[in-house]
Amino acid sequence: MPREQRAALAAAVQNGEALPNISPHDLRHTYATLALRSGIPIEVVSRNLGHATTSITLDIYRYVLDGEWRSRVVPFLAYTPPLPTGVGAALN
Repeated sequence: MPREQRAALAAAVQNGEALPNISPHDLRHTYATLALRSGIPIEVVSRNLGHATTSITLDIYRYVLDGEWRSRVVPFLAYTPPLPTGVGAALN
């Protein structure tokens, strides 16, 4: 949560304002999303959530990892290693 939002939430609490209606289930999803985005392994998140298998966690939170997977695949595919010396001539 950005610093500004934390400050606004703290001010609301100090002023006696009602807090947002957040359920434990919402907090569970927030934990899983933030944990996966920060790089915590899927096995750890799955165990912490109490899922029987990591496939359950992946079915629910795959969208969180899609951007991460894309960001890692694109540079890998864009990399062209140099050919060893003399290989180019043999290919012609």
